[in-house]
Amino acid sequence: MKKIILIIFIVLLTGCYDYRELNDIAIISGVGISKEDNEYKVIYEVINTEANKESSNDIKKYNVTGQDKELINAISKANEALAKKPYFEQIKVLLITKDVNILDISDYIFRNERINTNFYLVLCDDIEEIFDFTSVNEPNNSIAISNLIKKINYDKITNLFDFVVDNLIQGYDIYLPYITIDNELSLDSIGIYDNDTFIRYLNQEEYRIFKYLNKVKDIPIINNNNSIKIYNSKLNFDIKNNKVSIKYNSKGSINYLSNEYNLRDNNSYKEISKTFSDTLYQEVSNFINNLQKDNIDIFGITKLYNTKYYNDKLEFKDLKLEYDIKVDVDKAGTSFKEAK
Repeated sequence: MKKIILIIFIVLLTGCYDYRELNDIAIISGVGISKEDNEYKVIYEVINTEANKESSNDIKKYNVTGQDKELINAISKANEALAKKPYFEQIKVLLITKDVNILDISDYIFRNERINTNFYLVLCDDIEEIFDFTSVNEPNNSIAISNLIKKINYDKITNLFDFVVDNLIQGYDIYLPYITIDNELSLDSIGIYDNDTFIRYLNQEEYRIFKYLNKVKDIPIINNNNSIKIYNSKLNFDIKNNKVSIKYNSKGSINYLSNEYNLRDNNSYKEISKTFSDTLYQEVSNFINNLQKDNIDIFGITKLYNTKYYNDKLEFKDLKLEYDIKVDVDKAGTSFKEAK
């Protein structure tokens, strides 16, 4: 009996300690770093642990800001603006603007043992606008952004920030998700880097092609009055005879069609598959060839090539590329409408 009482007493004490500790720390869900006129601005999105979860009127999060010419001083000022001790273990995203050098900020982050680097690095134009936004679906913007990024299969790895920085240090080109506001928080495109220098964002057509190459499901492909959606795909790079063969095999279902096809006839599906294989060939080859002209390799093709031909290392712009693009349009699960 005494043992049972002692266990209950310890549990109660531990619960009180955790409760007091929660009230003493500021849980930071997101961090934003921008640079303008040679001055850093650091913004924290902080979870309001004192808010009533049942009340829609209580503010669920708040922001604090620090600003200085030195990054470490800007962070210190943001910390001082908190009424509690900063807690960085729950960071979901690190927002940066395109003028921030990732390698410049990585030094501080890696040296700070309190920061868990398992977060997404994200681009935006205006950090304050993003963190000040009030979403209908998710009161915490950092969590909302994290959920959006997961949908595009963006680097499902253990330490996300470490992965990005490691690629930059090795001289590989990277891309980062780009967040905007369009009534709601929106994953609008990706920003492309040449080594550690920001180059540009993908336009909407390029971003659509990038998404189905990155195995995002149900991306529409249009050919005149016909459309399919890719629901399964595989992208491979076969390197031999000093050439890179880019192979993209996919399965699609019909989205909508003109009335020229008889879908009771299997030959119609073969014809549709051939038509959309040609469409995909044009889209994929144009997309990657345009990146190659700018010597930007976001797929890691150059690394694969130079690993195999280490005595004949080339830049991406000098590689010989060929394409093997196929799509199989099938009846499985097909629901479609006739194009008017």
